[in-house]
Amino acid sequence: MNPNNDTPSIRFAGFTDAWEQRKLGELCSITTGRLDANAMIDGGKYDFYTSGVEKYRIDVAAFEGPAITIAGNGANVGYLHLADGKFNAYQRTYVLTDFQADRQFLSSVIGQALPLKIQEEVRGSGIPYIVMDMLTELSVPLPKEGEQSKVGQLFKEVDTLITLHQRKYDQLVNIKKSMLEKMFPKNGEQVPEVRFAGFTDAWEQRKLETICSISSGANTAHEEDGKYFNLTMGSVSEDGQIMYSLKTNETSRLLSKGQLIMPTRDVGKGLIIGRTAYVPEDNRFYAGNCLYILTVNADLDSKFLSYFINSNYVRQQFARVVSGGGQKQITLTDVSELTISLPKSEEEQKQISAIFENLDTLITLHQRKLERLQNIKKACLEKMFV
Repeated sequence: MNPNNDTPSIRFAGFTDAWEQRKLGELCSITTGRLDANAMIDGGKYDFYTSGVEKYRIDVAAFEGPAITIAGNGANVGYLHLADGKFNAYQRTYVLTDFQADRQFLSSVIGQALPLKIQEEVRGSGIPYIVMDMLTELSVPLPKEGEQSKVGQLFKEVDTLITLHQRKYDQLVNIKKSMLEKMFPKNGEQVPEVRFAGFTDAWEQRKLETICSISSGANTAHEEDGKYFNLTMGSVSEDGQIMYSLKTNETSRLLSKGQLIMPTRDVGKGLIIGRTAYVPEDNRFYAGNCLYILTVNADLDSKFLSYFINSNYVRQQFARVVSGGGQKQITLTDVSELTISLPKSEEEQKQISAIFENLDTLITLHQRKLERLQNIKKACLEKMFV
């Protein structure tokens, strides 16, 4: 930030005037919707904005854009939409219209300043929500009109790229989810709904304990200068990838490439229990407590097994055996008794795992691009506003 606090650290060439501080209530009209959150109608004529990220539809309009809507409460409090055309809104959704400044510029500066304001002024029970004066009194740094337009356009383009990669990421995640349902047999069936050409044999069912050995990780101290990454029950993501940050120098449970790890307890999300991740290299990861280690038989493709265990069929098996009134957990017996379906051909196993690997690579690619764009936007918000 500029130490004079009246110009940003970074700005477009040709602009030198100091920015002025204005209150948001001076720059637009602010009101709220009047409808219940459940007023949406499938196939309605107009957009309906609530306190969520998703837009719904409704048959009656009460507002007309250009506008900005702001979620006034709930998990997504402060979330902004740019609303155009006719629309309607939930009674706890704020609607900004009649702008005396560039709308896109205001949207960007509100998105930066409002979350801080909400945290500063959390009221009553401590649950974040917005009251009218938090918006009307929100301090907005304002340059001249031409600079507003350029800054607003820049953030519009960044937001467009973020939305593009978010959609691609979401689409790929949904494709993977669908394929996990279709490329493995459902309960009681001997073949999957979708399979590669040339494979016709029925799959055989086996207990997990007959196709791999299962052992437990061990507790160990975390060491900042540790040589190995210490995996715990929170080290497997919902999409079956290894996440790691803690380190250790312990060697008693070092993992080898091709082994699988499986959390035995949840970490606040029951879906994580029993979800497996493939170990990608030798002697880099240590299996800590609350993990099972699966060492797969040599004649079985371990990546295939990991994807199969993460399919809906196995998730449903886990749902039936998970125990515990507080933190959910699975026992060694639960895991050993899992029913696994296997194609007779190892080549079919490898082709199935290869297609999921390719999907994971694309998902990771778009996730990283999305994170980079979000970081770029964050840095620009810090440097391009007073």
